[in-house]
Amino acid sequence: MRLLAIDPGTNFVGVCSAYDHRTWNLNPTKKAGRAERLSLLAEKLTDALSEDYTNPYDFVVYETPFCRGRDATRCLWGAAGVIEAVAHSCGVGVYDVNNAALRRWATGSGKKQVKDKGSKDNPMMQKALTLAKGPLTEHEADATCLYHYVLENLEVK
Repeated sequence: MRLLAIDPGTNFVGVCSAYDHRTWNLNPTKKAGRAERLSLLAEKLTDALSEDYTNPYDFVVYETPFCRGRDATRCLWGAAGVIEAVAHSCGVGVYDVNNAALRRWATGSGKKQVKDKGSKDNPMMQKALTLAKGPLTEHEADATCLYHYVLENLEVK
């Protein structure tokens, strides 16, 4: 099964597949509005899903933004819609994961534990570094945990 895990963020998106970990910068000019960032996300995701026709992705998974604070949710609900729409148009299944369930799996607790997300004291970062070779950004670490969580928990019927 080929899986593409995405950790959506306001300006950056962490991506993890079996072959790589990368960050997509969705605000390269530092002045891009929401529409430009979502357009860039759609472009990068379309490219990623159509780059290998001989061995296409089976699923795209992302961390659900709908259980975060109000401002983050307002910003990221568009990203979730773009991910769903592009995956659907490319014929790829979509699976979303609640971030509390992901944190519970990775850290043993569903609560946020560290304010500095990129810190090595961050339990999500520590878990990701046991799963992948570092260094990883905060978004890549979350995508790495998401990738392995879904491989372990997804039931395909």
